[in-house]
Amino acid sequence: MTNVFYKNVPGYGDLEGDLAWPDGGGPFPGIVLVHGGGFVGGDKSKWFIEGVVQTLAARGFASWAIDYRLAEEVPEGDLSGQIQDVIDATTWLYNGAGGLAPIDGHRIGMLGSSAGAVLACLTAIFDPRVKGYVSWSGNAGADPAALVPASRAGFAPFLEFHDTEDPTTIFPNLLKMRDLWHERCSQWRIFQTTGLGIHGFEYWTQTNFGKALTLVWFEYHVKGSRSFEF
Repeated sequence: MTNVFYKNVPGYGDLEGDLAWPDGGGPFPGIVLVHGGGFVGGDKSKWFIEGVVQTLAARGFASWAIDYRLAEEVPEGDLSGQIQDVIDATTWLYNGAGGLAPIDGHRIGMLGSSAGAVLACLTAIFDPRVKGYVSWSGNAGADPAALVPASRAGFAPFLEFHDTEDPTTIFPNLLKMRDLWHERCSQWRIFQTTGLGIHGFEYWTQTNFGKALTLVWFEYHVKGSRSFEF
């Protein structure tokens, strides 16, 4: 089900998402999918084009691939509007997806790519409804301390994919996030690749391990259907 309205942003317009779910009665755990594009581009359709939506459905997950407001130029630190969009999209799914699909609001995960991974990360930190988070090449910039809400005692389990030679985001910044936040996260894992120069969706399209570990992480932390050792 494509182009489902979830909110209006005054002065910007309507925001929509693509909702999909497996055959059967459910209720199904749901994964919020947040696309990349440097905060100025990209759109939700890539999750279907690259087969993420279909693979999640085959593994028993509903998916909610969302658009969020885009900036005219790369933001200089203020992502509050985009973060609020992702939070509101998560709320829409949590509250029953408008009655359109049988969603288990108590089993929600989040997957982001590149800039979308940044927004998904910061939403997962703020939002205790998120039970598991996977990032493909995201980080919170050079000063992640400025972004940590003191009110959250613990974060959802995080799995971060990142290459040391990532051409877009900086690997040392990810290590700053880990050092700052890992004690407040129930489980934080970095899957580091070395010298591949891959970024974002390439962990899904160009590696077998990226796809496999993403699915296992959600099956364990969100669905609760299998054991997991890392």
